[in-house]
Amino acid sequence: MLEGILGIVIFFLVTIGLFNIFNINFLSITNQGLNYLMSDKKINVKEKVNIIRGKNKENYIIKEIKKVNYILEITNKKKQLPFIFAIACISGLAGISLCIAINNIYLMPVLVIGLFLVPFSVMETQMNLYKEELTSELETSMSIITTSYLRTENIVMSVKENLDFINPPLQQYFKDFLINTQVNPNIEYSLKILQNSIENKIFKEWCEALISCQSNHTLKTILNPIVAKLSDLQVVNSELDMLFAKPKNDFLTMVGLVCIGIPILLFMYKDWFIALLTTTVGKIALTIGVALLFYAVFSVMKLVKPLEE
Repeated sequence: MLEGILGIVIFFLVTIGLFNIFNINFLSITNQGLNYLMSDKKINVKEKVNIIRGKNKENYIIKEIKKVNYILEITNKKKQLPFIFAIACISGLAGISLCIAINNIYLMPVLVIGLFLVPFSVMETQMNLYKEELTSELETSMSIITTSYLRTENIVMSVKENLDFINPPLQQYFKDFLINTQVNPNIEYSLKILQNSIENKIFKEWCEALISCQSNHTLKTILNPIVAKLSDLQVVNSELDMLFAKPKNDFLTMVGLVCIGIPILLFMYKDWFIALLTTTVGKIALTIGVALLFYAVFSVMKLVKPLEE
Protein backbone atom coordinates (compact mmCIF):
# COMPACT_ATOMS: atom_id res chain seq x y z
CA MET A 1 0.00 0.00 0.00
CA LEU A 2 2.84 2.40 0.87
CA GLU A 3 4.51 1.61 -2.46
CA GLY A 4 1.25 2.47 -4.24
CA ILE A 5 0.95 5.79 -2.42
CA LEU A 6 4.60 6.62 -3.20
CA GLY A 7 4.01 5.81 -6.88
CA ILE A 8 0.95 8.10 -6.97
CA VAL A 9 2.90 10.97 -5.38
CA ILE A 10 5.72 10.56 -7.92
CA PHE A 11 3.17 10.44 -10.77
CA PHE A 12 1.54 13.71 -9.66
CA LEU A 13 4.89 15.44 -9.20
CA VAL A 14 6.00 14.38 -12.70
CA THR A 15 2.64 15.49 -14.15
CA ILE A 16 2.89 18.91 -12.48
CA GLY A 17 6.45 19.24 -13.79
CA LEU A 18 5.39 18.43 -17.36
CA PHE A 19 2.51 20.92 -17.11
CA ASN A 20 4.99 23.64 -16.11
CA ILE A 21 7.54 22.70 -18.81
CA PHE A 22 4.98 22.79 -21.64
CA ASN A 23 3.00 25.73 -20.16
CA ILE A 24 -0.21 23.70 -19.99
CA ASN A 25 -2.97 25.37 -17.98
CA PHE A 26 -5.05 22.81 -16.05
CA LEU A 27 -7.97 25.26 -15.71
CA SER A 28 -8.10 25.77 -19.50
CA ILE A 29 -8.29 21.99 -20.02
CA THR A 30 -11.09 21.57 -17.49
CA ASN A 31 -12.86 24.61 -19.00
CA GLN A 32 -12.83 22.95 -22.43
CA GLY A 33 -14.25 19.78 -20.88
CA LEU A 34 -16.93 21.83 -19.16
CA ASN A 35 -17.88 23.58 -22.41
CA TYR A 36 -18.20 20.19 -24.10
CA LEU A 37 -20.51 18.84 -21.38
CA MET A 38 -22.62 22.02 -21.33
CA SER A 39 -22.92 22.27 -25.12
CA ASP A 40 -26.20 21.26 -26.75
CA LYS A 41 -25.71 17.86 -28.37
CA LYS A 42 -27.33 17.06 -31.70
CA ILE A 43 -30.15 14.57 -31.16
CA ASN A 44 -32.41 12.84 -33.67
CA VAL A 45 -36.20 13.06 -33.85
CA LYS A 46 -36.70 9.78 -31.96
CA GLU A 47 -34.62 10.96 -29.01
CA LYS A 48 -36.51 14.28 -28.95
CA VAL A 49 -39.83 12.41 -28.81
CA ASN A 50 -38.53 10.20 -25.98
CA ILE A 51 -37.37 13.26 -24.01
CA ILE A 52 -40.81 14.87 -24.39
CA ARG A 53 -42.48 11.64 -23.23
CA GLY A 54 -40.07 11.42 -20.29
CA LYS A 55 -38.53 8.12 -21.43
CA ASN A 56 -35.02 9.52 -21.88
CA LYS A 57 -33.51 11.04 -18.75
CA GLU A 58 -30.66 13.52 -18.84
CA ASN A 59 -27.26 12.30 -17.63
CA TYR A 60 -27.15 12.77 -13.83
CA ILE A 61 -23.68 14.39 -13.81
CA ILE A 62 -24.59 16.85 -16.60
CA LYS A 63 -27.85 17.58 -14.79
CA GLU A 64 -25.93 18.45 -11.59
CA ILE A 65 -23.50 20.69 -13.50
CA LYS A 66 -26.40 22.56 -15.17
CA LYS A 67 -28.11 22.93 -11.79
CA VAL A 68 -24.98 24.50 -10.26
CA ASN A 69 -24.61 26.70 -13.35
CA TYR A 70 -28.16 27.96 -12.76
CA ILE A 71 -27.37 28.58 -9.07
CA LEU A 72 -24.30 30.63 -9.98
CA GLU A 73 -26.25 32.59 -12.59
CA ILE A 74 -28.94 33.77 -10.18
CA THR A 75 -26.30 34.67 -7.57
CA ASN A 76 -24.15 36.54 -10.15
CA LYS A 77 -21.20 34.15 -9.67
CA LYS A 78 -21.22 32.32 -13.00
CA LYS A 79 -17.46 32.88 -13.47
CA GLN A 80 -16.83 30.46 -10.60
CA LEU A 81 -18.23 27.47 -12.52
CA PRO A 82 -14.91 26.52 -14.26
CA PHE A 83 -13.12 26.72 -10.90
CA ILE A 84 -15.73 24.47 -9.22
CA PHE A 85 -15.52 22.03 -12.15
CA ALA A 86 -11.71 21.99 -11.79
CA ILE A 87 -12.06 21.15 -8.07
CA ALA A 88 -14.49 18.37 -9.00
CA CYS A 89 -11.99 16.96 -11.52
CA ILE A 90 -9.17 17.09 -8.95
CA SER A 91 -11.45 15.31 -6.45
CA GLY A 92 -12.14 12.62 -9.05
CA LEU A 93 -8.41 12.21 -9.73
CA ALA A 94 -7.82 11.91 -5.99
CA GLY A 95 -10.38 9.08 -5.96
CA ILE A 96 -8.53 7.30 -8.79
CA SER A 97 -5.23 7.75 -6.95
CA LEU A 98 -6.61 6.33 -3.71
CA CYS A 99 -8.08 3.30 -5.50
CA ILE A 100 -4.77 2.62 -7.25
CA ALA A 101 -2.91 3.00 -3.95
CA ILE A 102 -5.11 0.41 -2.18
CA ASN A 103 -5.39 -1.72 -5.35
CA ASN A 104 -9.21 -1.75 -5.43
CA ILE A 105 -10.49 -1.51 -8.99
CA TYR A 106 -14.09 -2.14 -7.88
CA LEU A 107 -14.11 1.00 -5.75
CA MET A 108 -12.74 3.28 -8.49
CA PRO A 109 -15.97 4.21 -10.38
CA VAL A 110 -17.90 4.72 -7.13
CA LEU A 111 -15.25 6.89 -5.51
CA VAL A 112 -14.50 8.91 -8.65
CA ILE A 113 -18.17 9.76 -9.33
CA GLY A 114 -18.90 10.38 -5.64
CA LEU A 115 -15.95 12.71 -5.06
CA PHE A 116 -16.58 14.45 -8.39
CA LEU A 117 -20.13 15.31 -7.30
CA VAL A 118 -19.15 16.54 -3.81
CA PRO A 119 -18.30 20.16 -4.88
CA PHE A 120 -21.60 20.46 -6.75
CA SER A 121 -23.54 19.14 -3.75
CA VAL A 122 -21.77 21.67 -1.53
CA MET A 123 -22.87 24.43 -3.91
CA GLU A 124 -26.48 23.21 -3.71
CA THR A 125 -26.28 23.35 0.08
CA GLN A 126 -24.94 26.90 -0.12
CA MET A 127 -27.84 27.74 -2.43
CA ASN A 128 -30.34 26.46 0.13
CA LEU A 129 -28.80 28.73 2.77
CA TYR A 130 -28.91 31.63 0.30
CA LYS A 131 -32.62 30.97 -0.38
CA GLU A 132 -33.41 30.97 3.35
CA GLU A 133 -31.59 34.28 3.81
CA LEU A 134 -33.21 35.73 0.69
CA THR A 135 -36.71 34.73 1.87
CA SER A 136 -36.11 36.44 5.20
CA GLU A 137 -34.88 39.64 3.57
CA LEU A 138 -37.70 39.61 1.01
CA GLU A 139 -40.31 39.31 3.74
CA THR A 140 -39.02 42.46 5.47
CA SER A 141 -38.44 44.47 2.29
CA MET A 142 -41.78 43.62 0.65
CA SER A 143 -43.63 44.36 3.89
CA ILE A 144 -42.23 47.88 4.41
CA ILE A 145 -42.53 48.81 0.73
CA THR A 146 -46.11 47.55 0.61
CA THR A 147 -47.01 49.59 3.71
CA SER A 148 -45.61 52.73 2.07
CA TYR A 149 -47.29 51.98 -1.25
CA LEU A 150 -50.72 51.55 0.38
CA ARG A 151 -50.28 55.07 1.77
CA THR A 152 -48.70 56.86 -1.23
CA GLU A 153 -49.88 54.76 -4.22
CA ASN A 154 -46.47 55.59 -5.73
CA ILE A 155 -44.06 52.64 -5.97
CA VAL A 156 -41.03 54.79 -6.82
CA MET A 157 -41.56 56.98 -3.76
CA SER A 158 -42.20 53.90 -1.60
CA VAL A 159 -38.90 52.30 -2.64
CA LYS A 160 -36.99 55.57 -2.09
CA GLU A 161 -38.44 55.95 1.41
CA ASN A 162 -37.34 52.49 2.49
CA LEU A 163 -34.14 51.94 0.47
CA ASP A 164 -31.90 52.51 3.52
CA PHE A 165 -33.78 49.81 5.45
CA ILE A 166 -33.24 47.17 2.76
CA ASN A 167 -30.17 45.00 3.29
CA PRO A 168 -27.80 43.67 0.59
CA PRO A 169 -28.07 41.92 -1.79
CA LEU A 170 -31.70 43.06 -2.22
CA GLN A 171 -30.78 46.71 -1.86
CA GLN A 172 -28.87 46.67 -5.15
CA TYR A 173 -31.88 45.26 -7.05
CA PHE A 174 -34.11 48.08 -5.78
CA LYS A 175 -31.40 50.67 -6.55
CA ASP A 176 -31.33 49.35 -10.11
CA PHE A 177 -35.12 49.68 -10.20
CA LEU A 178 -34.89 53.37 -9.25
CA ILE A 179 -32.21 53.95 -11.87
CA ASN A 180 -34.37 52.26 -14.52
CA THR A 181 -37.31 54.51 -13.64
CA GLN A 182 -35.10 57.56 -14.25
CA VAL A 183 -33.91 56.23 -17.60
CA ASN A 184 -37.33 54.98 -18.70
CA PRO A 185 -40.48 56.61 -17.23
CA ASN A 186 -42.47 53.43 -17.91
CA ILE A 187 -42.90 52.08 -14.35
CA GLU A 188 -44.38 48.80 -15.55
CA TYR A 189 -41.27 48.09 -17.64
CA SER A 190 -38.98 48.78 -14.65
CA LEU A 191 -41.10 46.53 -12.42
CA LYS A 192 -40.83 43.77 -15.03
CA ILE A 193 -37.02 44.03 -14.88
CA LEU A 194 -37.16 43.92 -11.07
CA GLN A 195 -39.47 40.89 -11.25
CA ASN A 196 -37.01 38.95 -13.41
CA SER A 197 -33.98 39.88 -11.30
CA ILE A 198 -34.88 37.69 -8.29
CA GLU A 199 -35.77 34.00 -8.47
CA ASN A 200 -38.62 33.77 -5.99
CA LYS A 201 -42.17 32.86 -7.03
CA ILE A 202 -43.90 34.92 -4.34
CA PHE A 203 -41.74 37.96 -5.14
CA LYS A 204 -42.63 37.58 -8.83
CA GLU A 205 -46.31 37.42 -7.88
CA TRP A 206 -45.88 40.59 -5.78
CA CYS A 207 -44.24 42.41 -8.70
CA GLU A 208 -47.01 41.24 -11.03
CA ALA A 209 -49.57 42.69 -8.60
CA LEU A 210 -47.67 45.99 -8.52
CA ILE A 211 -47.69 46.10 -12.33
CA SER A 212 -51.47 45.63 -12.27
CA CYS A 213 -51.78 48.40 -9.66
CA GLN A 214 -50.16 50.92 -12.02
CA SER A 215 -53.31 50.92 -14.16
CA ASN A 216 -55.79 50.27 -11.34
CA HIS A 217 -54.84 51.44 -7.82
CA THR A 218 -57.84 49.68 -6.27
CA LEU A 219 -55.99 46.39 -6.77
CA LYS A 220 -53.45 47.39 -4.08
CA THR A 221 -55.47 45.43 -1.51
CA ILE A 222 -54.05 42.16 -2.92
CA LEU A 223 -50.49 43.14 -1.95
CA ASN A 224 -50.78 42.39 1.78
CA PRO A 225 -52.10 38.82 1.28
CA ILE A 226 -49.12 38.12 -1.02
CA VAL A 227 -46.68 39.39 1.62
CA ALA A 228 -48.51 37.27 4.20
CA LYS A 229 -47.85 34.18 2.05
CA LEU A 230 -44.13 34.86 2.33
CA SER A 231 -44.42 35.27 6.11
CA ASP A 232 -46.28 31.95 6.36
CA LEU A 233 -43.60 30.30 4.23
CA GLN A 234 -40.91 31.64 6.56
CA VAL A 235 -42.73 30.18 9.57
CA VAL A 236 -43.11 26.78 7.89
CA ASN A 237 -39.41 26.70 6.93
CA SER A 238 -38.42 27.55 10.51
CA GLU A 239 -40.59 24.73 11.83
CA LEU A 240 -39.13 22.32 9.28
CA ASP A 241 -35.59 23.33 10.29
CA MET A 242 -36.40 22.54 13.91
CA LEU A 243 -38.11 19.28 12.93
CA PHE A 244 -35.18 18.05 10.80
CA ALA A 245 -32.41 19.33 13.09
CA LYS A 246 -32.13 16.22 15.29
CA PRO A 247 -32.49 13.61 12.48
CA LYS A 248 -29.95 15.53 10.40
CA ASN A 249 -27.45 15.68 13.29
CA ASP A 250 -27.98 11.97 14.01
CA PHE A 251 -27.40 11.15 10.35
CA LEU A 252 -24.19 13.21 10.21
CA THR A 253 -23.00 11.51 13.40
CA MET A 254 -23.60 8.09 11.85
CA VAL A 255 -21.77 9.10 8.67
CA GLY A 256 -18.81 10.27 10.77
CA LEU A 257 -18.77 6.98 12.71
CA VAL A 258 -18.87 4.96 9.46
CA CYS A 259 -16.01 7.01 7.97
CA ILE A 260 -13.72 6.63 11.01
CA GLY A 261 -14.72 2.98 11.45
CA ILE A 262 -12.38 1.69 8.73
CA PRO A 263 -9.19 3.36 10.10
CA ILE A 264 -10.15 2.14 13.59
CA LEU A 265 -10.09 -1.44 12.24
CA LEU A 266 -6.35 -1.01 11.60
CA PHE A 267 -5.70 -0.61 15.31
CA MET A 268 -8.40 -2.87 16.78
CA TYR A 269 -8.74 -5.71 14.25
CA LYS A 270 -5.76 -5.54 11.93
CA ASP A 271 -6.61 -8.86 10.23
CA TRP A 272 -10.07 -7.56 9.30
CA PHE A 273 -8.55 -4.36 7.94
CA ILE A 274 -6.10 -6.31 5.78
CA ALA A 275 -8.91 -8.59 4.57
CA LEU A 276 -11.02 -5.56 3.68
CA LEU A 277 -8.26 -4.10 1.49
CA THR A 278 -6.66 -7.22 0.02
CA THR A 279 -9.34 -9.90 -0.49
CA THR A 280 -11.87 -9.78 -3.33
CA VAL A 281 -14.82 -10.12 -0.97
CA GLY A 282 -13.44 -7.33 1.24
CA LYS A 283 -12.93 -5.02 -1.74
CA ILE A 284 -16.48 -5.60 -3.01
CA ALA A 285 -17.90 -5.10 0.50
CA LEU A 286 -15.97 -1.81 0.82
CA THR A 287 -17.26 -0.68 -2.59
CA ILE A 288 -20.88 -1.43 -1.66
CA GLY A 289 -20.45 0.40 1.67
CA VAL A 290 -18.98 3.52 0.04
CA ALA A 291 -21.67 3.51 -2.68
CA LEU A 292 -24.44 3.34 -0.06
CA LEU A 293 -22.73 6.10 1.95
CA PHE A 294 -22.60 8.46 -1.06
CA TYR A 295 -26.19 7.61 -1.98
CA ALA A 296 -27.41 8.33 1.56
CA VAL A 297 -25.52 11.63 1.84
CA PHE A 298 -26.67 12.97 -1.55
CA SER A 299 -30.27 11.87 -0.88
CA VAL A 300 -30.39 13.64 2.49
CA MET A 301 -28.86 16.81 1.01
CA LYS A 302 -31.64 16.89 -1.59
CA LEU A 303 -34.36 16.33 1.01
CA VAL A 304 -33.20 18.95 3.50
CA LYS A 305 -33.95 22.12 1.57
CA PRO A 306 -36.28 25.08 2.19
CA LEU A 307 -39.75 25.28 0.69
CA GLU A 308 -40.13 27.87 -2.06
CA GLU A 309 -43.91 28.18 -2.28
